[in-house]
Amino acid sequence: MRIGSPRYAGNSGVLGVIEEAVYEETHLQMLPGDTLVLYTDGITEAHNAQQQMFGVNRLETVCRNT
Repeated sequence: MRIGSPRYAGNSGVLGVIEEAVYEETHLQMLPGDTLVLYTDGITEAHNAQQQMFGVNRLETVCRNT
């Protein structure tokens, strides 16, 4: 991930679960220092003790700060 410019390749759903599934092909050019983050909704939809979702924004923050 380039700092300040996250790009999303798309939302292709669950991979490998449905045998007949058709997926969209996407090409990304990665440069030295870029980071590819693959995640599931189990990350972004996780809740804390106050029932607040982790969310995409918090995931982006964690990725930037690691």
